[in-house]
Amino acid sequence: MAQPFTNLLKFDTDFWNSVPTKVPFKPAHVIWDWDNAPLPLGYDIELLLPKIQTALTIYDTNLKIKTFAACGSFFGLGVNELPEDQSFFREERLSYLDANNPPYRSFRTPVRVRKCAKCGHESTNLTWMNDAQLEEHYKKNHQDDYSRVMDVGDAILAREIKYLNMTDPPPGVVLLISEDKDFAKSLKFAVEQGYKVLLATPHEAEDLEPFAKAVWTSSKLFEGGVDGPFKSR
Repeated sequence: MAQPFTNLLKFDTDFWNSVPTKVPFKPAHVIWDWDNAPLPLGYDIELLLPKIQTALTIYDTNLKIKTFAACGSFFGLGVNELPEDQSFFREERLSYLDANNPPYRSFRTPVRVRKCAKCGHESTNLTWMNDAQLEEHYKKNHQDDYSRVMDVGDAILAREIKYLNMTDPPPGVVLLISEDKDFAKSLKFAVEQGYKVLLATPHEAEDLEPFAKAVWTSSKLFEGGVDGPFKSR
């Protein structure tokens, strides 16, 4: 016996009500400190945003980059390149970041100065160093036990996190790409406001990782993070 039309209509309504609705994307705000998380040798700057987006999508399919703030010194944009290629890569990468605003917002800072955390003594002004001395300086770990990197770059990116809280309040995701432990207070602030913090760093960053839900090696993130983060909770 054929079913009444009203029963068929009810079936159709129940079916369509059971179809999952589209989940809105989750905004991701990327903050990149290129002095403390430099690009790998020969990296194509045009791949930076799409590769990071790929890594975030692998981690969470609903994540989508909404803002991208980058900061560092001119020298830091080519620190991993061969000496004869550094000038080319610095100019190319800086021009690309400046020309693509948005999505990038880039801030250039003076070359970083080293300062003793105990006595406050500053080393020779790095702007007086030649290229060979600067290259050697940038190969060292900025965040050792005896000296601190003191510059406006940290303040600029820390300000970006606080500014973000006003323009794009949580919920949302903050991805910090840096190993600079000066950002610990900023990440703590972001977590307290309700952001989910993600981290990408060249090496282990004990002061930053406790605030992060997931951690990538920055070189892996720059290549698309196909293996996912190496730490996740």
